[in-house]
Amino acid sequence: MGPAHRIKERELKVPVPKRKMSRSNTRNRRSQWKGKLPQINKTVVNGRTVFTVSHRVDEDGRYDGRQVTNP
Repeated sequence: MGPAHRIKERELKVPVPKRKMSRSNTRNRRSQWKGKLPQINKTVVNGRTVFTVSHRVDEDGRYDGRQVTNP
C-alpha cells in the first residue's frame, strides 16, 4: 500500500450529514451568525479625542503588518 492509499483513508473520516438540510433551514442557520464589532476605547489625550483598539498596536499604529489606527 503506497501513499495514495493513505490519502483515501483520510478522506473517509470526514463527517457527513445523515440527511439533506433544506434550503430554508440552511439559510436560517446562516442568517443567525453575527459578526462582532471591534472593541474601540475612547480616550481624551491633550484635549483631543483618541480612539484606540483593544489589541496590541505599535507606535506607528500597525498590527500584524497592517495599518489599523492613525499614527
